[in-house]
Amino acid sequence: MKKILPVLVAILLPTSLAAHQAPAVQETLPLDGLMTAFGWDLSKAKITTEKVSDNLHVLFGLGGNIAVSTGEDGVLIVDDQFPQLIPQIMSTLKAIVRSTLRLIPIGISIMPKAIWP
Repeated sequence: MKKILPVLVAILLPTSLAAHQAPAVQETLPLDGLMTAFGWDLSKAKITTEKVSDNLHVLFGLGGNIAVSTGEDGVLIVDDQFPQLIPQIMSTLKAIVRSTLRLIPIGISIMPKAIWP
């Protein structure tokens, strides 16, 4: 084992270093450009829901899905879409929760300004 370890390090170290040399990140599209590129219209967006279990739902909208976990501590949503869709998302959440909403949003979008205010 002592002889194999240095050999593995010698083989894997240069490979792992090369893997971290990614190309430069390109400029992101502004929101209007993204909407045009995908043919999306935020004013016509519909949010639909699917119940996974008693405390877990998935919301479907533009650009991705939203995981919704409900519990005694509040509502946890993961990936909250575009800020312009907050009214539609809130309306859908109110239909699911049927009590006072205490939101804990976690945005995982790579889009700038895609997080709740």
